Amino acid sequence: MKQKIYLRILTILWVGIFTCSTPVMAATPDISGKWYGTWEMNELTGYSSNFSITFVGNTESGLWAETYVPELGLFNQYLPVTVIENEIAIGVDPYVMMSGVLDGDSISGTFYALTADDPPLTYTGFIYIEKDSGEGVFPGDAPGLQCDNLPSLFCMGSAEYCSELVLFEPRAGAGYVDSPEYPETNEDRYFSYLRRDLMQLVKYASAKVDCKAADWDYGNFVPMALSDMSEADGSTPGTFYNFLRHPPGTHEGGRDIDTGYYQLYATDNLLRPVCVHFRNEVIRLLSHSHDLVIVISRQLSKRGQIILMIYPDIRF
Repeated sequence: MKQKIYLRILTILWVGIFTCSTPVMAATPDISGKWYGTWEMNELTGYSSNFSITFVGNTESGLWAETYVPELGLFNQYLPVTVIENEIAIGVDPYVMMSGVLDGDSISGTFYALTADDPPLTYTGFIYIEKDSGEGVFPGDAPGLQCDNLPSLFCMGSAEYCSELVLFEPRAGAGYVDSPEYPETNEDRYFSYLRRDLMQLVKYASAKVDCKAADWDYGNFVPMALSDMSEADGSTPGTFYNFLRHPPGTHEGGRDIDTGYYQLYATDNLLRPVCVHFRNEVIRLLSHSHDLVIVISRQLSKRGQIILMIYPDIRF
């Protein structure tokens, strides 16, 4: 579905870019430079992704946006920009357009994109963009804040009890939130069943990162999103619907979990594609970070390695 959208938009977008008018640059706030953002599509519930824009131009050629939005077929292509006071529009009407309001170093607004279907379809959504400060970002000094009220690192109980497949509860806690993806809802989290011992480990790791990073001078300071685990019977998410969301043999028995990245230019840490990969001439968006093990190793140092030895049957 997402791949078809990409190909259709790409086809019609190129026509529009080469027939558009010269962009307008008024004597308004300086927005030149690199910006990073996220967008969410209304028509695909829960689907969100990243993009980047570099504003370039001068009084002769006008203002342009070098735009990297893979899902719209934009791989560093230039789109015209119109700036009127604090209102900004990027794109080619009626093919693709991002528009929003400038507030300091951020832009919030909406977008739409027209497909090459017959009749054409329009996809819409919301955007949020932040300007790159150009300054390096670094974690706080070690060892960081004292964290005395963390959840238990290990599951306390028998082997049978700790290996039991359970619904990840509570849905939200210190440093994490279980984010449902279609067809899931907050009330029906079909794919959120995990081994009890792994659930405890995730809660500990997310809580410690949340505590240690509380006084850092960068980041969005919102919980890390959790996503696909297993179905209630231990099968791969999507088995019940006869449409697997992961390769066979993975996400079985509550041993696997998808997590989001800790992100800088976003208002949340939901799962998003982080790069684009072509295979057999088809675009595939790679997402669902399995970097929880990196978080554990960074925060717990040698203890993180011990965790991996204690839980050799857990895939990250």
